[in-house]
Amino acid sequence: MDFLSQSELLVRDFTKIEPSYHEDIADARERASRSLASLSQQKEAAADFAPVRITLDEYEGVLRDIKNLHTPEDIAEIQMRIRRNGLIANLKAYQPRVVQVSRR
Repeated sequence: MDFLSQSELLVRDFTKIEPSYHEDIADARERASRSLASLSQQKEAAADFAPVRITLDEYEGVLRDIKNLHTPEDIAEIQMRIRRNGLIANLKAYQPRVVQVSRR
């Protein structure tokens, strides 16, 4: 699975987390840390394509906030920002598409 697909899934999963889901919050924080570790490579690869770079910059901010969660209010604020900025749609839009061609 490529980086943008994994990123989209992480963000989608995070938008469904409730503040009382302590295990899911811990998992999201760990996934955010791992994604941050490889994000610079992805940003470098996207350097010539500004829309992807902008999306990755937004994603990086969200990852940092998830990694540094302190209160339940933080969760709701990050979830709202994800929706408001259309981060899921942007991550989806820049994923490579595979089209099957049938042989007849």
